[in-house]
Amino acid sequence: EMFELALLDGRFEHPECACAVYWDDQVPAIITYESPESNESARDWARGCIHVQPTAKSALGLWNEMEEGRAAANDNTPSKPIELFLLSDVSTDSTPIPQDAAIEILFHSNHLFWDGIGCRKFIGDLFRLVGNYIGRSDSEEMKKIQWGQEIKNLSPPIVDSLKLDINTLGSEFDDKCTEYTSALVANYKSRGLKFQPGLGLPRCVIHKLSANESIAIVKAVKTRLGPGFTISHLTQAAIVLALLDHLKPTD
Repeated sequence: EMFELALLDGRFEHPECACAVYWDDQVPAIITYESPESNESARDWARGCIHVQPTAKSALGLWNEMEEGRAAANDNTPSKPIELFLLSDVSTDSTPIPQDAAIEILFHSNHLFWDGIGCRKFIGDLFRLVGNYIGRSDSEEMKKIQWGQEIKNLSPPIVDSLKLDINTLGSEFDDKCTEYTSALVANYKSRGLKFQPGLGLPRCVIHKLSANESIAIVKAVKTRLGPGFTISHLTQAAIVLALLDHLKPTD
């Protein structure tokens, strides 16, 4: 319930989390947004975005299962802009969730509406909003939201996609699209893992670092490389070194 209420607040601040997309017989995707008619219909929308699953699977394991299922079913139905899966760490799928049990949260987003930074920002905002409802009494009245006003908060790229007809943008737009796709194809020849047929799933090892360890890593990066560098630069360097180790240069 806390996540449902927080998601309603999040929708008001970031309405793009409730956009819809579909295709007609033309190439461009059609993105739409419609305000809920009432708080009740908005709550129904939030319930449809949040899934509680008692399961022994990890969040990464559930993600793998979902993507493999979509690929096997050849399902091209567009995903929702955002969905949350609350997983309890229990021994079997049928075990009731015990009180105070630890849970994992899987966020599934549609890249049509978010880039990586935008999605992380929304998730951070959502956790902040969840904090407003911790300890909330069941008898407390649900906050009334002025639906319709949230349209003012739509992000500029989404507003552009809602207002513009791509077919009227002319040759300059077509030239830029060609330039972008040409650069994308050219990038396939750069160093990196070779493309393989079939569904590709991420394989990763998760390292849990304490707050003190994280602070020490950040401090070391800034001390050795300079104040303008962050832990993200260190991560990117590690990826490059891993690729070079996997695909050793021949020259």
